[in-house]
Amino acid sequence: MADHKENTESARASRVLELYEAAMAMPLNQVDAFLEHACDGDEALWDAVIEKMATQVNDDRFRSSVAALSSDMSDTSTLEGERLGAYHIDALVGRGGMGEVYAASRADGQFEKQVAVKVLQQSLNEQQFLGHFQTELRVLATLKHPQIPTLIDAGRIDDGRLFFITDFVDGVRIDHYCSEKYLNSRERIALFERLCKAVRHAHSNLVLHLDIKPANVLVSAEGIPYLLDFGITRLMSDPETGLRAFTADYASPEQVKGRPPKAASDVYSLGVLLYVLLTAQKPFTQARSAPTDTRLADREALVTKRIANEGVDIDDDLLAILHKALAYDAEHRYPTVEALLADLARHRNHVPVKARPRTPWYITRKYIRRNAIGLAIATTIIAMLGAFGLREAQLRSEAQAASQRAAREAETARQVSRFLSDLFEISNPGEARGNSVTARELLDRGAKRIEQELSDQPAVRSQLQLTMADVYSSLGLYDAAIALAERAMTDASRHFGEQHPRVAETLSALGALHRLTARYTESASAHQRALNIRAATYGMDDPTVAESLNGLAQAQWYLGDTDAAERSYRRALAIRQKAFGEDSPAVANSLVHLGWLLEREERFDEAYQALRQSLEIRDTTLGEDHFLVAENLDLLAQINVARGELETAETQLRRSLGIRERVLESTHPDIGMSLLSIGRLLRAQRRETEGLDYLRRAERQFVAALGPDHFQVAAVLEDIGLALAEQGQWSDAESVFRRQLHILDNSLTAKHVLIGDA
Repeated sequence: MADHKENTESARASRVLELYEAAMAMPLNQVDAFLEHACDGDEALWDAVIEKMATQVNDDRFRSSVAALSSDMSDTSTLEGERLGAYHIDALVGRGGMGEVYAASRADGQFEKQVAVKVLQQSLNEQQFLGHFQTELRVLATLKHPQIPTLIDAGRIDDGRLFFITDFVDGVRIDHYCSEKYLNSRERIALFERLCKAVRHAHSNLVLHLDIKPANVLVSAEGIPYLLDFGITRLMSDPETGLRAFTADYASPEQVKGRPPKAASDVYSLGVLLYVLLTAQKPFTQARSAPTDTRLADREALVTKRIANEGVDIDDDLLAILHKALAYDAEHRYPTVEALLADLARHRNHVPVKARPRTPWYITRKYIRRNAIGLAIATTIIAMLGAFGLREAQLRSEAQAASQRAAREAETARQVSRFLSDLFEISNPGEARGNSVTARELLDRGAKRIEQELSDQPAVRSQLQLTMADVYSSLGLYDAAIALAERAMTDASRHFGEQHPRVAETLSALGALHRLTARYTESASAHQRALNIRAATYGMDDPTVAESLNGLAQAQWYLGDTDAAERSYRRALAIRQKAFGEDSPAVANSLVHLGWLLEREERFDEAYQALRQSLEIRDTTLGEDHFLVAENLDLLAQINVARGELETAETQLRRSLGIRERVLESTHPDIGMSLLSIGRLLRAQRRETEGLDYLRRAERQFVAALGPDHFQVAAVLEDIGLALAEQGQWSDAESVFRRQLHILDNSLTAKHVLIGDA
C-alpha cells in the first residue's frame, strides 16, 4: 500500500511539473484555457499548477495575474438577462480562454437587431491595455465587408471588464460545416477562397487578423463564411509589455517568437486552416516549450510526412501551394492573400502554379490539360499522363527500398517523358503546319516507333506498350490493344521477373481487354494472377488489389458465378473507401459496378442507392458532361424502367446518348449501349417502330466496333427478335434468335443463364 501511495504521489508531482512547464512557455492569456482542458475538472491539480507558477515568478504584476486564474475554473456566473446599453443579453453562447460570447438583442424599441457581445476575461483589464485597446477598436471600425461582422460598440461593464459588440452570425464552424455537408475537396477549396477574400479586404485596410482558425470562421445556412473576432488578437496583446495572444497551432513562427507580424502571418494561418479542411488533421502541433528556430523549422518537413501518411487525395500542385503558404520563413511564403488566391485560381484552371518549379514537362502537361484538340486526342493524352503519373509514384516508392533500382527507373521515366513529348509534338499547330492528325494516326505512329527505337530498352518499351494499349482500348480498338498489352507483359516478365508488380499491371490490363472481347475465362485468369502478385507484394488492403478484385468480379459474373462476383465487388469497394475517401472517383467506379450487378439481380432499391451515390460523386469530381456520367445514367434509367418510371428513364437515356455522341468517336461501342437502352425503353412505351429503329442502329454500332460475334451483338439481337415477334414477324424473329444463340454458345459457358434464356 505504501509503495502504491508513493507511486501515486510521484505521478501527481510529475503531472504538475509537466503542466507547469507547458503553461510557463505560453502567453498568460492562454493559460486558463489550456489548464481547463488539461485538468479536466481536477481543481486540486489546477491549484497546484497555479501555486507553482505564482511562487516561481518574480514579476509582481505577472504573479497577481496568475493568481487571478485560480478562481476562473469555478466561475460559472454569466451576464444572461442583464442590460448592456441599448442591448439585452439573451444567452451565453461560448466561453474560452479570451472571455465569453453572448447573443443579445436590441432592447430600446428603436429597431430589432441581433448582435454578439464579447466580454474579455478579467485578467486582461490592467490599465496599461486601455490605450492600446481603444486604438485598435478605431482601426477595426473601418472594416466594411459582408463577411466580416461589423463592429458596433465597445466599452466596459460594471465589473470593469472590457467588451465589444458586433453583428451576430448564425452559423456552423467551417470544419464542422464541411463535414456535415459532405463537401468534396473542390467545394472546400471554393469555400476557403471566399474566406480569403474577406481577409484580403482587411489587409487592404492595413488590418491583420492574427488568429485565423476554424473556431473563428462560421458558415451560414446559405454557405457564406464569416470571419469572426477580427483583430481580437491585437486587441488582447500589448506591445508595451510584450504580452501576446494567439492560438499556437495556427500561429505563424514570427508570432510565436514575438516578432512583428505581417500579411504573410495571416497567410500562414490560412495555410494551416486549408490543410485542416482538406485532411481533418493539423499539419503539426506547436511546441509548448520555448520556441527555437530548430523546433519551428522542423515542422516544415512534417507537413509532407503527414500528407503522405494520411492517404489524402491532394495533387502535387495543391501540395506545393500548402508548402508555400506554410513556409517557416515569411520571405518564402506567399507575401499576400491575393498571391495565395491567384495560385488557387491557377490550380483550379489547370494553369502552372507559382508554388512549383516551371519545368518544361510540367508546363506541357498543364498546356495539354487546357487545350485538348478533340476528345480522342484529349483522352489519349490524359490516359498517357495518368499512367505515367502512377508509374512515377511507383518509382518514388521503390526508391526508398533500393536506391540503385530507383535510379534505373528514374531514367526510364525520363525516357518515357521524352518519347511522349516527341510523339505529341506533331499535334502542336506550330509543328503540324495545317495538317490534321487523328488519334489513331498518333497511336499507330507511336506503336511503330516503340518497336523500332526501343528494342534494347525492355523496361521503357513495356511501360509505353501498356500505356498505348490503354489508349487503344479507350478508343474501342481492342485487337490492337491486346497485341500491345501481350508484348508489354512479355517484356515486363523478362526484365522484372514473373512476380513483379509491373507484371501484375500488364495482367490487369490484359484481363480488362479479354473481358471487352468476351474472353471471360482468360479475363478471370489474368485478373487472378494480378491479384495474387499484388496481394503478396502490397497486402490485401492496397488499392491495386481493389483494381484486380473489380476486374475479377466482372469476369466471374459473365462466367455465371454471381455470388463470387458480388463478394469481389464489395471487397474492392471497401478497400477504395478506406484508401481514397467516400467521395473519390475510384469509389464511384466500384459503386457503379456493384449497382450494375444488383440491378441484374433485380435488387433495385440497393442498386439505385449505389448508382445514385456514384452519379453524385462523378457529377462533382468529373463534371456533368464526362463520359463516365453516361454510364450512371444508363444504369439508373434501367432501374426506372423496371419501376415503371418511363419518362424519367427516357430523359436520363437521352442525356446519356448526348454525352457519348459529343465526347466519343463516332464508332465507339458505348454509343451502341445508349442506342440499345433507348430502343428498349421505346419498346416498353409501345413505340415499336421507333424502338426497332434504335435497336437496328445499336446492332450496326456494335458490329462495326466489336465484330459480328461479340457478346454485345447477342444482347441487342435478343431485343430485336422480341420487337419483331411483337409485330408478328415470326420468321425474321426466329432467325435473329438463332443468330443470338450461336454467339452465346461461343462466348459463354454451357450452363450460363443467358444461354437458357436464349
